[in-house]
Amino acid sequence: MELSSLAPVLVATHTRIDHLMQTISALRRNELASKTHLFIASDAARSESEQQKVLRIREYINSIDGFWAVTKIFREKNFGHFQNFQDATNMVFRDYDQIIKLEDDIVTAPGFLNFMNQGLLRYKNDKRLISISGHLWEGVTSSGDTMLLPAANGWGWAIWRDRFYLNDHSPSLAKEFLNNPYLFLKMCLTNPSLLGMVNAIANKKLIAGDVSWALYIIKNDKLVLFPGESLVRNIGFDGSGQNCTADEKFHQQSISIKTNFTFDDHSEGDIRDSSKKLFLHYGGYPHMIYQIFLYSVEKLFGKRGFESLRKLKNFVF
Repeated sequence: MELSSLAPVLVATHTRIDHLMQTISALRRNELASKTHLFIASDAARSESEQQKVLRIREYINSIDGFWAVTKIFREKNFGHFQNFQDATNMVFRDYDQIIKLEDDIVTAPGFLNFMNQGLLRYKNDKRLISISGHLWEGVTSSGDTMLLPAANGWGWAIWRDRFYLNDHSPSLAKEFLNNPYLFLKMCLTNPSLLGMVNAIANKKLIAGDVSWALYIIKNDKLVLFPGESLVRNIGFDGSGQNCTADEKFHQQSISIKTNFTFDDHSEGDIRDSSKKLFLHYGGYPHMIYQIFLYSVEKLFGKRGFESLRKLKNFVF
């Protein structure tokens, strides 16, 4: 079987059949779905209580059609979300030079695959860019079809093989940001919400690939291509996900209906303006001060003192 000329899509899943069905249904409605090689990595059950859910997931996967090809990866033992995704990505990169990655709770717009494949082609040789994101945060708007930001977002993204292996996702990078004053301030002035997660990664309490990528991007002055309007909706904020709690504000996320995109050039001024919008989206200076304050409290008084202060509404900016 010859390889498709388009980037393959990798979906990682575990036990959430309803989410996966919505993800695949939306992806199938994309204009390029019938020309796209779909890979699905199904992780094994962690316990007997999950076995029936995993079996149901795999029955559904065996019925999927509408794509150029469907390659099924059924784990015989539980890998965990991060390792399941990483191992499957390595498998895809044996044959392809680029990849589009989705978790099983990401509903895509009909133009998602168009945007990803056009972006991968347009920026293939531009080493400033690390990846392409399908999601754009509410309020971080653009008058054009694209934006360049020093930020990472894992809600439907694409990357080239020669850039994927630049980051090893070890806690050492998180520790470097906490110990280096320049990197610490640079991180806080880009996205102050990263600080708590970076501290958790440094202490081996969290594995989050998108946070690791965010740090790599900030440290190395790299960029990510974003659409002018979001092309994905995350349906995982119902308490079912590994890193997403229940949050009603995400239930009504809007997504673009565009299917054709213009990829304009972006000046340094454009990138600075877009970066300011992202910083303000994450609360700007008040939130940055608040996050540094909480981090300092944890360092001085430990986790218990940190949690006590977080519960005090008067300390929320």
